[in-house]
Amino acid sequence: MTPVELWQEFIEKQPSYRGKPYDVFTFGDNPDELLKLVLHGEKTATSSIYRGGKTSQAGDISIILDSAGHAQAIIEDRKVSIVPFN
Repeated sequence: MTPVELWQEFIEKQPSYRGKPYDVFTFGDNPDELLKLVLHGEKTATSSIYRGGKTSQAGDISIILDSAGHAQAIIEDRKVSIVPFN
């Protein structure tokens, strides 16, 4: 399924999201294993390097792709924190 197809299916069930922007991404290392953890509710957070530019915001929506490029999940950021690495 493409990201557009998954999004159309989603907004038919959740019309309040219609017109909202979304990002599309694949997890970097071992994307299928990390996607599986998300789908099973075991992976509920992630991190990235903050370089002082734009960062995610609560309410941002993303579609996660598997390693073959198929859209598998839609997630919404609930909380974003910038904390020191160390």
